[in-house]
Amino acid sequence: SIKVIQNQHQQADKDKETVFIELNQTRENHIQLTKRMEELSKDTMDRSELKKIEDDSKKIERKITIIAEASQLFDQILLNANLASEKYKSESLKAFYLEKSIESIRKELNKYNTSPNQKSKNFTSMEELQSELELRQKRKEEYYKQLSLTKQEQANSNKIISELRNQSKLLTYCGDEKINQVNNQLLQIKQKSDMLNLKISSHNFSFSNENVPKLLDIFKLKKESKDFLTALEIIMGSKVFISIVSSTIDAENILQKANKLKKSVHIWPLDRIKEPTPSKNILEAFRNHHNVLTDPISLVEVSPKYLIAVKYACQGWVIVKDDESANIISSKFGINCVTMKGNKHTPHSISGGYHSNSYSFSFKDKYSKDTELLNLQSELIEVEKDKEEFEKLMRDQTSAKDILDRIDSEEIIANELKSKIREIEKKLVAVEVEIDCLKLEIQFCTKAENLNVIPEDLIKKINESEQEITIAKLNIQKLRVYFEEEIFGEVEGIWNSVFLESKST
Repeated sequence: SIKVIQNQHQQADKDKETVFIELNQTRENHIQLTKRMEELSKDTMDRSELKKIEDDSKKIERKITIIAEASQLFDQILLNANLASEKYKSESLKAFYLEKSIESIRKELNKYNTSPNQKSKNFTSMEELQSELELRQKRKEEYYKQLSLTKQEQANSNKIISELRNQSKLLTYCGDEKINQVNNQLLQIKQKSDMLNLKISSHNFSFSNENVPKLLDIFKLKKESKDFLTALEIIMGSKVFISIVSSTIDAENILQKANKLKKSVHIWPLDRIKEPTPSKNILEAFRNHHNVLTDPISLVEVSPKYLIAVKYACQGWVIVKDDESANIISSKFGINCVTMKGNKHTPHSISGGYHSNSYSFSFKDKYSKDTELLNLQSELIEVEKDKEEFEKLMRDQTSAKDILDRIDSEEIIANELKSKIREIEKKLVAVEVEIDCLKLEIQFCTKAENLNVIPEDLIKKINESEQEITIAKLNIQKLRVYFEEEIFGEVEGIWNSVFLESKST
């Protein structure tokens, strides 16, 4: 009923706004007609139009008066309606609380309708009630402690989940199928890597049958040395079979073994080789003819330990592009030259022509094996790069999978903690209800003992409350009739009068 009345109040407010809008519009029309009358008053020729405007103005003024009165009436009606609504609400609440009061009094009265033994129990169990109350209060404290600890665990779990989710944003998990594909590819790459390592280790790239390396074993030919193999072979000659050792002591040990075996050996101890330096003439030749000259050392790859031995083997020699250039450079600078074809030019002689290899090796064989080794090593480097990339991908995917699994696990824990919190809260509500009931029971027993309440007083209270409820319901009914017949009747009457006046005007 209160909601219906509130809706009607809102409608009345809207009606009032409509009246004011029409009032303002009518006043504007009146102002325009007045201006028109002033203009026509100067011209006395058109008296009929002036008379018509004067009549219209009077009608509009009458309408303004009616609407203004209607507006005032609406204000009064709305004021009365608001007062009646508040009274209606007050009477309704009064009736509601009276009914609750009667219900409470009747419950209290029922306790006096028990048997003597039951009544005795109600009044003699105070100690038991106090004991039960203390027990429930202790239980309540325990529940609060459990709730606090569980909420802390839940907060820690949520924090872990948040951190794991931030980590998972950095790693994208591709799924089990993609992981299996990556793992298969990684296995293939590992197999290829093992195969290349086996090839490199199983191939014998040494030209020596002994553990002591020969000069030929300590360097590798670069790819760009392909066109200079003949020249390198002539420069180094038989020196490539000289054994290279670190010290004179090592050389003496080898010589002792050779004497026992009745073999001859040629050894270069590295500690007895003086660091070779290019002569001034060679440096000058390179400055003036660098476009046709090549340093033999630039064509080989050798570790720093053995570099001194290779320099010693090539000392005093340069490689020249052709015979004409070699002849000029050798004569001009007095240095030893070898052409790419294998012709030797010294300051005092020229030798060459057909070159036949009288040794059990050739630089072409060495170049082929060195190139093969270099290709295998290059391929192995690329395979190792792929292997490293796939291993990193697998590590990332494994980490991403582990993070997702941990998130699932932590979410299960968080949900369990959430359920545990709900259970503890339910227990808390239940124990608080039990505490309230026990307190009411103790309060009732104390009141019954101290005040000696008699049932006649309670019955009297019930009768008085029922009479008040009857009066409140009559007031409510009167207010409903007042709204339906008087307030909204007045509203309808005002609107009818305004409508008829507006129509005639």
